[in-house]
Amino acid sequence: MIVFQLIQKPQKRGAEIFAAQLSEKLQKLGHRVVLISLFEGVCDLPFSGEIIHLNRPLSKRWFDISGWKKLAQLVKEYKPDLVQCNAGDTLKFAVLSKLIFGWKSSIVARNASTVSGYIKSNSTRKINEFLYSKTDAIISVSEYSKKI
Repeated sequence: MIVFQLIQKPQKRGAEIFAAQLSEKLQKLGHRVVLISLFEGVCDLPFSGEIIHLNRPLSKRWFDISGWKKLAQLVKEYKPDLVQCNAGDTLKFAVLSKLIFGWKSSIVARNASTVSGYIKSNSTRKINEFLYSKTDAIISVSEYSKKI
């Protein structure tokens, strides 16, 4: 299996460390894993495999057609079986890339927190509902985060 692990940026934060550790384990099990960071960051993550830094500008985090196209090109080149989104802007980035450029790989969203705590308006709730509705699976790390 070929897996893309999308992370916000190289940083020592739970989502990125988890994605790197999971990627290392999957790689040891014989899967091909590519860790892809969306934004710039400086941090050595615990992963010995291939890492691609898209270095997208934070100023375009809501509308980045050229970034979404870069991800689509990587999907076309590597043909991953799944693209796992690990917090931050990764879900939005993957879903919009797939919708606009029509790639077919499955999208999995990893939910590690209480997303409802970040939603401050009805429009934000609608955007999140839309993004999550476009995934093939949602993996919650706890029963509590699953419920909220």
